[in-house]
Amino acid sequence: LKYCVANEISFTNTFKILQKAYGDNCLSKTSTFEWFKKFQERRESVEDDPR
Repeated sequence: LKYCVANEISFTNTFKILQKAYGDNCLSKTSTFEWFKKFQERRESVEDDPR
């Protein structure tokens, strides 16, 4: 995801890439969008935030 955001690949194309690569093990569209948005906002960490 960070790579796609950094290279200005659209969310739609990013999600298609992930689906092709991971098939049924791919993150949900909602989760993917949430992470995509975080990386667009310059987030660096790939770890979940503490609860």
